[in-house]
Amino acid sequence: MNISCDTSVVSSSKLTALPTAPLLEYSSLVVDARSRLFRLLRRFPPPLDAYAIAHYEQRRSGAADRLLLCEYAPWIAADFVGLSDQDRRRRIEDFAPCWLALYAYTLVTDDIIDNSNLEHRRPLVLVSGLLQDLVFTSFRGLEEAHPFCRGITSVVSQSLYCMAQSAVEELSQHRFRVSPFNVLSMDQLGSKIAGLN
Repeated sequence: MNISCDTSVVSSSKLTALPTAPLLEYSSLVVDARSRLFRLLRRFPPPLDAYAIAHYEQRRSGAADRLLLCEYAPWIAADFVGLSDQDRRRRIEDFAPCWLALYAYTLVTDDIIDNSNLEHRRPLVLVSGLLQDLVFTSFRGLEEAHPFCRGITSVVSQSLYCMAQSAVEELSQHRFRVSPFNVLSMDQLGSKIAGLN
């Protein structure tokens, strides 16, 4: 299988939060979806469940006076494509926790790669694997429950593959200055990663 990925780095620090006024009507729905996500995260083995929830809350608290755009994406998309209120409620209630699991996975992965002083790095590496599994199982369940979601797991799978490819490229070429990409550089990268916290 040949999958092409755009591995260019885009800074999203200024794009992750919006002023609260336009999205307030969705706040209770987001809180409910986040609660459903946290119920799923509590199924992780202790203490990884606590690390997963604490990390998400810590990232969320960074924009305490604003709402995180990614949390609102399911409802924004539903409005954009014109889903009726009845359709939106049923579909988005099931989709939102899957989406938030994917969002939580990207937050953890981003911090593992970008934050060399990340507290609890090792447990969060394990959390990222559990989150990735949760993403796949959640989207597979969504496909089974809603015919309109057929094929979404393959799209998510391709996106996660591209994200992993970008992460390896970022680690090998920029952070650890290992290049060109070959078997020897993978050994060097493994040695350098093993030396982290």
